[in-house]
Amino acid sequence: MRNLAELYLQFCHCQPLPLFDSKHFIATINAREVELRLCVAALALRFRVPDMSELGQQAQHVQWLRLARQLVMKHIIDGTVELSTLQSLCLLSLSEFNGTWKHIFHRTRITASRWQSAAIRHLSVFGYRASTSR
Repeated sequence: MRNLAELYLQFCHCQPLPLFDSKHFIATINAREVELRLCVAALALRFRVPDMSELGQQAQHVQWLRLARQLVMKHIIDGTVELSTLQSLCLLSLSEFNGTWKHIFHRTRITASRWQSAAIRHLSVFGYRASTSR
């Protein structure tokens, strides 16, 4: 997993959003939630794993993303959404946008956007104000 985390940092980190603290990312990757590790591994797998054929990489990529999506949707259905769930939604959207499942991208993007809005509303109760300037 460490090698895949390194590939993620090299090729995917901050594309387009910084979802993780890069200083601690590799050291903490194995302690992160399963769905998040699956998303990171699937994205990183696209760049290079020398011991795996291209067909094998594609099959593994699809399998990991499918499992990650199931785990994320379970969190949403169960009402146990956490930061890792939102991070996983962002990574699933990125993967779908990059071509794995373009037909699903729009639905995942809308789900992530709704959860982001809900999180901002929730944080505003505690005095947090989202910046409107970009």
